[in-house]
Amino acid sequence: MKITTLVLNVKGEPHFEAVDHLDIDELLTVAKERVQIARDKGVDWTMGAVTFFGGELVKAVNTGEHRDVTKAIIQMVMAAWLLDSLYFGITEIQYRESEFRFVVANDGAVSHTRVPATA
Repeated sequence: MKITTLVLNVKGEPHFEAVDHLDIDELLTVAKERVQIARDKGVDWTMGAVTFFGGELVKAVNTGEHRDVTKAIIQMVMAAWLLDSLYFGITEIQYRESEFRFVVANDGAVSHTRVPATA
């Protein structure tokens, strides 16, 4: 699964961009362990998890910790999957057939776009 992540600086300008190819099977396997807590905590908590990991990504980018950047991207994508699948009806098949673009503001706010995979 191709993930493009753009982190914006305080002025809203592009500051960091990464293109990652994540193992969707592994991501979904780990996410299954977190489904119940996301259900129990509800949509607002799950949405907040996406923003939390967006904030962690901003911190990692600003400190230059590559390993932490990768970890935060994976966690943000996993939280987005839980949100999309549990609360917005996006199926596993739709995720498997998609590419994603995440834009993360300097304050950790996240927007993401899902588009059909090109290859």
